[in-house]
Amino acid sequence: MPKYAKSINRVIKVKQGYIRGVPSGNPAYTVFKGVPYAKPPVGQYRFKHAQAVDNWEGIRDCTSFPNISIQNPWEEGSFYQKEFFCDPPRMNEDCLYLNIWTSDTSGTKRMPILFWIHGGGNVAGYSFEPEFDGEAFLRRGCILVTINYRLGVYGFFAHPELTKRDGYSGNYGLSDIIKALEWVNENAPAFGGDPDNITVFGQSAGGGLTKNLLMSKKAKGLYKRAIVQSSGGIGSPGMTAALSQKEEIGKKAADAIGCTLDEMMHADAFELYKKLRTAAEESGARGPFSPCVDGLFLEDGIYETFTQGKYHDVDIMMGCVAGDNSLFGRDGVKMTRRIAEFGENAIKTGHKPMYLYYFDRMMPGDDAGAFHSAELWYVFGTLDRCWRAIEPGFTAGDWLLSNAMTDYWCAFAQTGDPNNAKQSKWQPYKGFGGRIMHMNERIIAENDDSDIFAL
Repeated sequence: MPKYAKSINRVIKVKQGYIRGVPSGNPAYTVFKGVPYAKPPVGQYRFKHAQAVDNWEGIRDCTSFPNISIQNPWEEGSFYQKEFFCDPPRMNEDCLYLNIWTSDTSGTKRMPILFWIHGGGNVAGYSFEPEFDGEAFLRRGCILVTINYRLGVYGFFAHPELTKRDGYSGNYGLSDIIKALEWVNENAPAFGGDPDNITVFGQSAGGGLTKNLLMSKKAKGLYKRAIVQSSGGIGSPGMTAALSQKEEIGKKAADAIGCTLDEMMHADAFELYKKLRTAAEESGARGPFSPCVDGLFLEDGIYETFTQGKYHDVDIMMGCVAGDNSLFGRDGVKMTRRIAEFGENAIKTGHKPMYLYYFDRMMPGDDAGAFHSAELWYVFGTLDRCWRAIEPGFTAGDWLLSNAMTDYWCAFAQTGDPNNAKQSKWQPYKGFGGRIMHMNERIIAENDDSDIFAL
């Protein structure tokens, strides 16, 4: 081990106590794995909003990745199982932990923080999937924080009896994310972060939850910028529904398995998850596990919030991948037009202009092309971890694209402007016919009605 690595203190003090991290792949960097940001949502805290974590005595080892939220395992041999989930970690109801990649354990720096919300349709995924790593961001002067949050039944289940008991139900996963943001704001200086310069970013369902943060009054002031990756359009499937609709879905599911509220509170976590998720999905309900308009975390739906300009006026970067159209473009509308709608609404409502992008790099190794989630390997600079790096392998163009995207993401996190001296000029979107950055081996700004965006 290099001499300089021995002098790095891997122990820091956060508000709740001391935590010990481990060297990252580069020993000049430290990663704190499995840092608790909320009380375990078990026992009396099942189907409760996230609660502040208790203090602890001594030094807490944060040297291995934590449990992940309970979820259905990926089918062996399925596309995404091969791509991202070939080695599934431990699942447990006790899952509210975050991970921190930092180059400063002295607490003297104030570096921008990128706060990552993983995707997975609100029912799958976790904070340390193989494509996620903070080293590429650290090399560009940014800290990475990734979080677990409750999924599926434990993240978004609503029921009239829960609402009667607590005055709310549903949105548990969203409450987790906001609690994690509060924790990072409170503790950022301890790991060299700037609490006044946090960029929330997420992809797919994580992008949708990032949009929810843009809408939620409880998240206001907890972050400075947002990056939304591949989360559909303003009127796409998975829109936030009314609490009453989610309560109806939950009640039907609970009735179908013959389970009372008291029984749900004491049932085995894995068995209850399986039964309730199956019953809710078999009911034919659309998006049974997604955020709802509850009046606490969300006061209106995505469409109303964005078209009326009622979201937080912060720096926003947003984009899509060619393969997103199979999920969100069912009416034949190009995904770029759906993304452009957000940019146009920002202009109409007097908000800051958005930076928009489109990714269509065809991945090697099979005929999947630019599939939904393909850009993750590029953004995090982890192409070498992908099975495609072995056979047939990535080209120099792939590595250049990855470096460019990470440069853009970090420049945006630092200043709210993705431009830097290394990469092509990226102009903010200025209305219909405006420029969208086309991410491929050649990065170039294109008009949003260009043929290059046809799917």
